[in-house]
Amino acid sequence: MKILLWILPVVFLAIILRIVELDKKKSNFVVTADTNISKNSQLSKYVTQQEVENFAFRYWDIDFAEVKKNPKMEEFRQILKTKDTVRILNFMKDNNISVDEPLHKGVTALMYASFYDDESTMKELIKMGADIHKQDNHKISPMAYAMENNSTKAVKLLYENGVKFEEVTMMQTALGVLGWGEYVEFEPYYDENNMPHIKYRTFEEMHYHEKTYMAENFFRTLLRNNQLDILELVLQSGYKPYLYGYYLGGDISKYTNNLAEADKYYIERAYNTKGRRTFADPKIELELMRFYNSLYFPILQSPFPKPKIAVLRKYNVPIDEWNPSKEFLKKLYNRECYGAWRSQFSPRKNGETYYLRIQDRQTKFLYENCLDKNGTFEDIEEYIVFNQQMKILHKITASEERKFGYGNNRVDMNITSDEIKKLQSKYNNNLE
Repeated sequence: MKILLWILPVVFLAIILRIVELDKKKSNFVVTADTNISKNSQLSKYVTQQEVENFAFRYWDIDFAEVKKNPKMEEFRQILKTKDTVRILNFMKDNNISVDEPLHKGVTALMYASFYDDESTMKELIKMGADIHKQDNHKISPMAYAMENNSTKAVKLLYENGVKFEEVTMMQTALGVLGWGEYVEFEPYYDENNMPHIKYRTFEEMHYHEKTYMAENFFRTLLRNNQLDILELVLQSGYKPYLYGYYLGGDISKYTNNLAEADKYYIERAYNTKGRRTFADPKIELELMRFYNSLYFPILQSPFPKPKIAVLRKYNVPIDEWNPSKEFLKKLYNRECYGAWRSQFSPRKNGETYYLRIQDRQTKFLYENCLDKNGTFEDIEEYIVFNQQMKILHKITASEERKFGYGNNRVDMNITSDEIKKLQSKYNNNLE
């Protein structure tokens, strides 16, 4: 199923697009991230300015992008990374650099200081009159840069000096960290008792040397990234996050608090008989689309859902205002809990003794939680916690199979031969 902006279109532009023929004379043109379509109207036949800007945004990295053809500003960029306030101010004075003079691509010293969480330098630049609301050529502000790098002191300082969180529409988010699996180390680690433990990557480990980015609503990015300190500050300010989003094309999505507005998009796709569906019933598919496009979705995509849900509840964010139906929650349970148990149930017989062929951690968890065909998830939060626990167990089970060999990763399930026999008879005779 196509899921809003998280399922991105194939990048149609490379760093430099190949030369295209635009007229009968076969004049050649090169399109780069800095191309201004308005200066060559012929190019508009092949690419729009918005597409060029999206491409530039995708590959822009404030931390690694060098200042081209300007050694002075490149040296200044390197000095800004040191966070040495005295040295920074002296360099500006000695080289007659004004406080809002961009180093390149509209990026100012304050933007660099905000990204690097350099509170001392920020305070001095603000005293000198730095524009705290300014945006660079990519339409990224100091606040957006601070959020992107989890620079909590910078976010607080900018807010205290008058920057409103409503000013931040989009921020960069790394394409390599959009799913739960990217937050987890490939292999769990094992303690002295050979017990497995999941290890999660830190924020710095997740984002270091990421080279491809996309624009996303900043609040959803904070949720996905587990940036709880900044989330708390944003919500304390009275900011009201958008509850729903829908996809407009390219890298562009729209966000709204109007469910009726969002439903126009969701309904069109839920009732489209030619599209791929998760559920046969379009009413249930519609609820699934609401869920996938709600604030719950970035929580589902990343670890530690409970603290994030708790902070949203604390500030009365109506994350389930769309009111998921009991039927929808039941369908989720049947698909991912009871249905998963039935898929794992694999009875075997040795003489008169019954046993399960698969007795790993996933099977044990499903046996303990998903035996009731008439069961359901009480709410979306319970489903998210269950879903993530299954992901953890899947990771551990796969690791144990690699470590000990398939079949040697059995756990004690406390299930008797008689119970296995009864369950098999019940399922075979459809007595559920």
